[in-house]
Amino acid sequence: IRRPPRSTPSNSSAASDVYKRQDFHDIGSRKQLFIDHSIIEKMENLHLAVGKSEKYAGNPVLTPTQPWEYSNGWATVLYDPEEYLFKMWYQVRWHKTLERFYICYAISSDGIHWEKPKLGLFKYKGLKYNNIVLAQDIKTIMDAPSVIKDKTNSDSTRCYKMLIRENDRGVKGARAVFSMDGIHWKRYPVFPLIDTGDAISCYFDEKLKKYIAFTKDRVGGKRARFISVSRDFVNWSTPRILLKADNQDPSDVELYHNNGFIYEGYHIGLLDVFHTNSQIIDVQLIISSDGLKWKRFFSRKPFISPGSKKSWDCGMVLSTNSSPIIRNDEIWIYYCGVNGTHNVEQSISAIGILKVRMDGFASVNADEEEGILTTNPFVFKGLSLIHI
Repeated sequence: IRRPPRSTPSNSSAASDVYKRQDFHDIGSRKQLFIDHSIIEKMENLHLAVGKSEKYAGNPVLTPTQPWEYSNGWATVLYDPEEYLFKMWYQVRWHKTLERFYICYAISSDGIHWEKPKLGLFKYKGLKYNNIVLAQDIKTIMDAPSVIKDKTNSDSTRCYKMLIRENDRGVKGARAVFSMDGIHWKRYPVFPLIDTGDAISCYFDEKLKKYIAFTKDRVGGKRARFISVSRDFVNWSTPRILLKADNQDPSDVELYHNNGFIYEGYHIGLLDVFHTNSQIIDVQLIISSDGLKWKRFFSRKPFISPGSKKSWDCGMVLSTNSSPIIRNDEIWIYYCGVNGTHNVEQSISAIGILKVRMDGFASVNADEEEGILTTNPFVFKGLSLIHI
C-alpha cells in the first residue's frame, strides 16, 4: 500500500485542526477488508476479486440417513459457546415426489460429525424415535428455517427465534416460531407476518439492533429479493425491493435466495443466482454499507460454484441461513449442495462446508505488472496499523 505524503503539523492541536479540515476516514481499530472501495482512493493495475475458498474434502457433512429424510435442504448452523456445541436446524423433505417437509435438529462437537438425537416429539409412521422438532399437517408446506439464539431477550420462552415460510392451505407467508431450548417450539398464532414466497432468511443486525428478513417475490416475472425489518420479530415492515437481475446479468438470471451477516463490522451476504437456461444455481457475494441497502460484489463471479459432474453438489449450490463460523483460524461457511439441477424433481440435497482464509471474502489482485493501491486518508486507534 502506497500512501501519498501529507504534511501534518507537529503541534498536536494544529494536527487536530488538520483532521477536522480534511475528509479523513475514521477506521478506529477495525479491520479494513477490500470488500468494497470505501477505503480505496485509487488503484493502478489492480482489481478487486472474489476471495479464494476450498470445499471441505470430507463433504457433505450432513446427509439423509434416516427413513424420514429423503433430502436435506436449507439449514441454520450456529456454534453455542455456552454449551461448546454446534447446532443445526435443517429442512427435511420426507417424500420423494410431494412437497412435504419437517424441520429436524442435529448437534456436533466439531462441526463435522453430526448426531441426530432421538427427541420423541413428533411421530413418523407411528413412532417418535426421531430428531423432528417441527412438523406440518398434510395440507401445509413449510421450509427455509432461520434460527437465532437471542440471549438478551427477557422472555425465556423466546430465547430461540425461528422464521419459516409456510403455505397453510393456500395462505402463504412468513411465520415466527419460538423456543426456550431450541428443541421444543411453539408457532406464533398470527400468520402471515410477512407476505413472501419461499427461500426466506433472517438474522439479527447488532449494529442496527433490528431483525432483518430477506424474502422473495417476482419483479417483471423474475424472482427477486426483498427486505423487511422488525424490532420485536413479530411486527415486520412491508417488504421492499432489495435486489433484482439487471442489464449486467445474462437474460436468464433470477435471484433466488440470500442471507446476510456482519463480519468485522462489514455487512456481507451470500446471494443464490438462478440461471434458468441451465437450471443451475451458484452463489455470489453481496455487500452493504448500512445493512438496509445491498449491492452485488463488483465482479459478480461465483463465490461458491457447483461441483464436478456426478458429485454430491454438481447441480446446485445454495447459501444456508447461517452466519460464518470461525474455526481453527478459518472461516467455515455451511452451504447446501444438490446433485441435480432445479428442474430435476428427485434430486438429493445435503449440507457441506466451504473453508475461507480469515478475512478472505475478497482481495486486491495484480496481474503481471506491479500494482499500486492508494488509500483514502484515514485515522486509526492503536500504536500500529496491522489490519489492512
